Amino acid sequence: MRRAAAVLLTGPPAVGACPPGIDPARFAGALAEDVVDLLAALADVDVAIACAPERVADAEAIRWPGTHLLRLASGAGPLAALDGLAGLGYDVGAVVAPDVPDLPGLVIAKPFSALSSALVAASPATNGGLAVLASRLPVPEWLRAAGPLDLDDELLPRLQDAAPRRRDVRATPTWHRLRSVADLARLDPQLEGWDATRALLSGTYSSY
Repeated sequence: MRRAAAVLLTGPPAVGACPPGIDPARFAGALAEDVVDLLAALADVDVAIACAPERVADAEAIRWPGTHLLRLASGAGPLAALDGLAGLGYDVGAVVAPDVPDLPGLVIAKPFSALSSALVAASPATNGGLAVLASRLPVPEWLRAAGPLDLDDELLPRLQDAAPRRRDVRATPTWHRLRSVADLARLDPQLEGWDATRALLSGTYSSY
Protein backbone atom coordinates (compact mmCIF):
# COMPACT_ATOMS: atom_id res chain seq x y z
CA MET A 1 0.00 0.00 0.00
CA ARG A 2 1.50 3.32 -1.10
CA ARG A 3 1.26 6.15 1.41
CA ALA A 4 2.04 9.86 1.11
CA ALA A 5 1.69 13.00 3.19
CA ALA A 6 1.47 16.53 1.82
CA VAL A 7 2.15 19.85 3.51
CA LEU A 8 -0.48 22.36 2.44
CA LEU A 9 0.96 25.65 1.15
CA THR A 10 -1.99 26.95 -0.84
CA GLY A 11 -3.01 29.86 1.38
CA PRO A 12 -1.13 32.84 2.79
CA PRO A 13 2.07 32.03 4.70
CA ALA A 14 1.50 30.92 8.30
CA VAL A 15 2.61 34.06 10.11
CA GLY A 16 -0.06 34.40 12.81
CA ALA A 17 2.39 33.27 15.50
CA CYS A 18 5.35 35.31 14.24
CA PRO A 19 6.75 37.33 17.17
CA PRO A 20 8.06 40.89 16.85
CA GLY A 21 11.61 41.12 15.58
CA ILE A 22 11.40 38.14 13.23
CA ASP A 23 10.82 38.39 9.50
CA PRO A 24 7.38 36.86 8.81
CA ALA A 25 8.50 35.20 5.57
CA ARG A 26 11.44 33.52 7.32
CA PHE A 27 9.14 32.44 10.15
CA ALA A 28 6.59 30.83 7.84
CA GLY A 29 9.42 29.17 5.94
CA ALA A 30 10.90 27.72 9.12
CA LEU A 31 7.56 26.26 10.20
CA ALA A 32 6.97 24.63 6.83
CA GLU A 33 10.55 23.36 6.63
CA ASP A 34 10.18 21.61 9.97
CA VAL A 35 6.91 19.99 8.84
CA VAL A 36 8.58 18.69 5.68
CA ASP A 37 11.49 17.37 7.73
CA LEU A 38 9.24 15.51 10.15
CA LEU A 39 7.35 13.91 7.26
CA ALA A 40 10.62 12.91 5.61
CA ALA A 41 11.55 11.00 8.75
CA LEU A 42 8.46 8.76 8.57
CA ALA A 43 8.95 5.20 7.42
CA ASP A 44 7.17 4.11 4.24
CA VAL A 45 5.57 7.52 3.67
CA ASP A 46 6.42 9.65 0.64
CA VAL A 47 6.44 13.42 1.04
CA ALA A 48 4.70 16.02 -1.08
CA ILE A 49 4.24 19.77 -0.92
CA ALA A 50 0.91 21.05 -2.20
CA CYS A 51 1.40 24.66 -3.21
CA ALA A 52 -0.37 27.51 -4.95
CA PRO A 53 1.35 29.31 -7.85
CA GLU A 54 2.46 32.16 -5.59
CA ARG A 55 3.95 29.70 -3.08
CA VAL A 56 6.09 27.67 -5.50
CA ALA A 57 9.27 29.50 -4.46
CA ASP A 58 8.45 28.79 -0.80
CA ALA A 59 7.98 25.13 -1.63
CA GLU A 60 11.18 24.87 -3.63
CA ALA A 61 13.14 26.40 -0.74
CA ILE A 62 12.19 23.55 1.62
CA ARG A 63 11.82 20.70 -0.86
CA TRP A 64 13.92 17.58 -0.41
CA PRO A 65 15.17 15.64 -3.46
CA GLY A 66 12.38 13.33 -4.55
CA THR A 67 9.65 15.35 -2.84
CA HIS A 68 6.54 15.60 -5.00
CA LEU A 69 5.37 19.11 -5.84
CA LEU A 70 1.60 19.33 -6.29
CA ARG A 71 0.72 22.57 -8.05
CA LEU A 72 -2.78 23.56 -6.98
CA ALA A 73 -4.96 26.63 -7.34
CA SER A 74 -4.64 29.48 -4.87
CA GLY A 75 -6.70 28.74 -1.79
CA ALA A 76 -7.15 25.07 -2.68
CA GLY A 77 -8.02 22.95 0.32
CA PRO A 78 -7.04 19.51 1.57
CA LEU A 79 -9.39 17.70 -0.82
CA ALA A 80 -7.46 19.06 -3.80
CA ALA A 81 -4.21 17.87 -2.22
CA LEU A 82 -5.67 14.40 -1.58
CA ASP A 83 -6.88 14.28 -5.19
CA GLY A 84 -3.36 15.18 -6.29
CA LEU A 85 -1.91 12.30 -4.26
CA ALA A 86 -4.52 9.96 -5.72
CA GLY A 87 -3.46 11.08 -9.18
CA LEU A 88 0.08 9.99 -8.34
CA GLY A 89 -1.16 6.50 -7.56
CA TYR A 90 -1.18 6.55 -3.76
CA ASP A 91 -3.60 4.37 -1.83
CA VAL A 92 -3.76 6.54 1.29
CA GLY A 93 -2.83 10.14 1.83
CA ALA A 94 -2.62 12.74 4.55
CA VAL A 95 -2.63 16.52 4.40
CA VAL A 96 -0.75 18.34 7.14
CA ALA A 97 -1.12 21.96 8.26
CA PRO A 98 2.01 24.06 7.68
CA ASP A 99 2.11 25.41 11.25
CA VAL A 100 2.83 22.23 13.25
CA PRO A 101 6.65 22.24 13.29
CA ASP A 102 6.87 20.17 16.48
CA LEU A 103 4.32 17.52 15.51
CA PRO A 104 5.64 14.19 16.83
CA GLY A 105 6.05 11.34 14.41
CA LEU A 106 3.61 9.22 16.41
CA VAL A 107 0.85 11.80 16.00
CA ILE A 108 1.22 11.94 12.22
CA ALA A 109 1.51 8.13 12.07
CA LYS A 110 -1.78 7.60 13.94
CA PRO A 111 -4.07 8.76 11.08
CA PHE A 112 -2.35 6.32 8.72
CA SER A 113 -2.89 3.51 11.23
CA ALA A 114 -6.53 4.50 11.66
CA LEU A 115 -7.12 4.08 7.93
CA SER A 116 -6.71 0.32 8.30
CA SER A 117 -10.32 0.27 9.52
CA ALA A 118 -11.70 3.76 8.80
CA LEU A 119 -12.05 5.63 5.52
CA VAL A 120 -11.05 9.03 6.90
CA ALA A 121 -8.98 10.04 9.92
CA ALA A 122 -8.49 13.47 11.44
CA SER A 123 -6.15 14.84 14.08
CA PRO A 124 -7.87 17.88 15.62
CA ALA A 125 -5.82 20.87 16.67
CA THR A 126 -6.25 21.69 20.34
CA ASN A 127 -6.54 25.37 19.45
CA GLY A 128 -8.94 24.99 16.53
CA GLY A 129 -9.12 23.30 13.15
CA LEU A 130 -7.24 20.18 12.15
CA ALA A 131 -3.55 19.39 12.29
CA VAL A 132 -3.90 16.42 9.92
CA LEU A 133 -6.60 15.09 7.59
CA ALA A 134 -6.05 11.65 6.10
CA SER A 135 -8.11 9.50 3.76
CA ARG A 136 -8.08 6.37 1.71
CA LEU A 137 -7.65 7.26 -1.95
CA PRO A 138 -9.48 8.12 -4.02
CA VAL A 139 -11.43 10.01 -1.39
CA PRO A 140 -14.93 8.67 -0.66
CA GLU A 141 -17.69 10.59 -2.39
CA TRP A 142 -19.38 11.48 0.88
CA LEU A 143 -16.23 13.34 1.93
CA ARG A 144 -16.38 15.39 -1.25
CA ALA A 145 -20.10 15.99 -0.68
CA ALA A 146 -19.36 17.42 2.77
CA GLY A 147 -18.58 20.70 1.02
CA PRO A 148 -15.44 22.85 0.91
CA LEU A 149 -12.96 21.69 3.52
CA ASP A 150 -10.48 23.94 5.27
CA LEU A 151 -7.97 22.80 7.89
CA ASP A 152 -8.74 25.99 9.82
CA ASP A 153 -12.37 24.94 10.31
CA GLU A 154 -13.81 22.60 12.94
CA LEU A 155 -14.18 19.78 10.45
CA LEU A 156 -14.41 16.68 12.60
CA PRO A 157 -18.14 17.04 13.48
CA ARG A 158 -18.95 17.76 9.81
CA LEU A 159 -17.06 14.70 8.67
CA GLN A 160 -18.74 12.50 11.25
CA ASP A 161 -22.16 13.79 10.19
CA ALA A 162 -21.39 13.26 6.50
CA ALA A 163 -20.09 9.70 6.87
CA PRO A 164 -22.58 6.90 6.17
CA ARG A 165 -21.31 5.08 9.26
CA ARG A 166 -19.78 6.55 12.40
CA ARG A 167 -16.82 4.18 12.18
CA ASP A 168 -15.90 5.56 8.75
CA VAL A 169 -14.29 8.58 10.46
CA ARG A 170 -11.68 8.13 13.17
CA ALA A 171 -10.45 10.91 15.45
CA THR A 172 -6.75 10.53 16.26
CA PRO A 173 -4.66 12.24 18.97
CA THR A 174 -4.77 16.03 19.01
CA TRP A 175 -1.88 18.44 18.63
CA HIS A 176 -1.49 22.20 18.66
CA ARG A 177 -0.95 24.57 15.77
CA LEU A 178 1.04 27.81 15.94
CA ARG A 179 -1.67 30.30 15.04
CA SER A 180 -0.95 33.17 17.45
CA VAL A 181 2.09 34.45 19.30
CA ALA A 182 0.63 32.98 22.50
CA ASP A 183 0.85 29.54 20.90
CA LEU A 184 4.65 29.72 20.94
CA ALA A 185 4.42 28.86 24.63
CA ARG A 186 3.25 25.41 23.53
CA LEU A 187 6.65 24.62 22.02
CA ASP A 188 8.58 22.23 24.26
CA PRO A 189 12.37 22.78 24.15
CA GLN A 190 12.80 19.18 25.36
CA LEU A 191 10.93 17.78 22.38
CA GLU A 192 13.08 16.67 19.46
CA GLY A 193 12.62 18.26 16.09
CA TRP A 194 11.41 21.72 15.01
CA ASP A 195 15.04 22.64 14.36
CA ALA A 196 14.48 25.44 11.87
CA THR A 197 11.86 27.10 14.06
CA ARG A 198 14.00 26.62 17.16
CA ALA A 199 17.02 28.21 15.48
CA LEU A 200 14.99 31.18 14.28
CA LEU A 201 13.46 31.81 17.69
CA SER A 202 16.64 31.18 19.68
CA GLY A 203 17.93 34.36 21.25
CA THR A 204 15.07 36.36 19.79
CA TYR A 205 12.00 35.07 21.55
CA SER A 206 12.79 33.47 24.89
CA SER A 207 9.27 32.79 26.22
CA TYR A 208 8.64 29.49 24.43
